[in-house]
Amino acid sequence: MQKAVMALLIGAYIFVSFTVAALLWRAGAGWGAGVAGLIGTLGFLFALHDLIGRRIDTGALRQEIERLKAAQHLFAEHLESTQAALEGLADTLQEEAASKTDVLTSEVRMLEDLVARMGDSLETRLMYVKGASAGGHATGGFSHPSNQTAALLETVRDALAHNRVDLYLQPVVSLPQRRTVFYESFSRL
Repeated sequence: MQKAVMALLIGAYIFVSFTVAALLWRAGAGWGAGVAGLIGTLGFLFALHDLIGRRIDTGALRQEIERLKAAQHLFAEHLESTQAALEGLADTLQEEAASKTDVLTSEVRMLEDLVARMGDSLETRLMYVKGASAGGHATGGFSHPSNQTAALLETVRDALAHNRVDLYLQPVVSLPQRRTVFYESFSRL
């Protein structure tokens, strides 16, 4: 479509240029003035066409720049709102992690206390086992443990004394979100 319009415009420019040249020649200016009028008119019309085309292109370019500025402004607003949302999410995650850490820390302290109590209880049982094997009678309501039980208690006491008790925490998650609900703990000697 644009090529057809351009061809029609060029045809019109040539027609107008020949018309001016013919008018100058018929007015008695001669064939030199007619050729000069033809070339001058053709040059003028093409220069005018180029000037108008540049004006149209400049206007379209300005409109495109304005659209780009509006899109950039919209993008900047979306970027700012996304940044604010990400900062809020980061703060929320940090607070949640801190609260989970506090809960986990308190549970670990409770487990340490229980392990310490278990160590004290084992010390008491071990002393009872050693006393029962040496004295040959039971006190405190305990029955006579076997040598295997005494060895097991000695192993546990030794592990507690030398800090060879490992605590393993296994997260228990809810599906499908995979969000940690609580931790299951295991201790290994």
